[in-house]
Amino acid sequence: MKGNKIAVSLREISKSYGGSKILNNVSFNVWEGEFLVILGPSGCGKTTLLRILAGLDEQDSGDVLFYGQNVSGLPPRKRDLGVVFQEPSLFKHMTVSQNVGFGLKVKGVPKYQIVKQVSEILDMVGLSGFESRMPNSLSGGQQQRVALARALVLKPHLLLLDEPFSALDIKTRQKLRSDLKEIQQKFGITTIFVTHDQEEAFELGDRIVVMNSGKVEHIGTPEEIYDYPKTEFVASFIGTVNVIKSRVENGKVPLGLIPLELPPGSKFNEDDPVKVLIRPENIVVEKSIKKLKSEEITTGKILNMVLLGPMVRIKVSLGHGVSLISARPKAEVSEQKLKEGDKVFVYISKYSIFPEETEILITVPITKILKV
Repeated sequence: MKGNKIAVSLREISKSYGGSKILNNVSFNVWEGEFLVILGPSGCGKTTLLRILAGLDEQDSGDVLFYGQNVSGLPPRKRDLGVVFQEPSLFKHMTVSQNVGFGLKVKGVPKYQIVKQVSEILDMVGLSGFESRMPNSLSGGQQQRVALARALVLKPHLLLLDEPFSALDIKTRQKLRSDLKEIQQKFGITTIFVTHDQEEAFELGDRIVVMNSGKVEHIGTPEEIYDYPKTEFVASFIGTVNVIKSRVENGKVPLGLIPLELPPGSKFNEDDPVKVLIRPENIVVEKSIKKLKSEEITTGKILNMVLLGPMVRIKVSLGHGVSLISARPKAEVSEQKLKEGDKVFVYISKYSIFPEETEILITVPITKILKV
């Protein structure tokens, strides 16, 4: 469970390499017991940030605080943390038990306690019976479990993980993600997990920090990140989104033949260039008007359909050269017997509007079904 204490605080962290700005005034807090995921594309600075947290790299400016204490400049061994990287980096000449107990041995923990603690943690990560195995006899997933056990057995205040599952196959990744979340909740350990995988981030994170070009774009719960992104980058990076360029005309934004209303208090001026963003699942396609809850309905025509497992991607034209991608459940499409060329009714449940040249997002739920 998340506590009410701030476990980690980053204050205006900046870092450059060879004249290139890798991190630019990054600041955020992590709550005690929280599972925080840092998500972003390659090169956004997320791994550099994790290495600074671990004490493996030093920031050019800014401070790192653990429970209010400034640990900037402290070596990793004095930061009371566990780190798991993409490569497990196990000692090849040591057994599983020896690998996991190595840190305890260095700390001078009595042998009988090491045996007990190692046994307990191996059972927790699903490796009971593997104590005498050598690393080269283990699968990639098993090796990462050993690396995780080695970090957890020291009972650190903070656990850092840098894309630990990215080199594993899909089924192994899914299993380890589930196990990691369960273990983290059982320990109540504050965890920071770096990934470029959106599915991983949404499954694991209590909150997600989305980074881009060395900056924090948005911090929030998975639901907040997906439904109410603060910048256009976040909206486009997370999931799939339709982006349609338009301009403000008579206080509204045309989408094909549809005049979209701006929210009260918006600061758009006449003729301002804007972008309308709509997620595919927020576009309902129906053959029958009876299933929709409004008298006003958008009309459209299905241009093509692609089966994507349990979902069907439908491209629908709204007129005036505007087309949108909808994503509907396969069962729903089959029930309606939808096919290419069908004239349909379209309901857009939610959309967002951005100024074209800025990254300020204004969220606008559609209050009525629109008519072409």
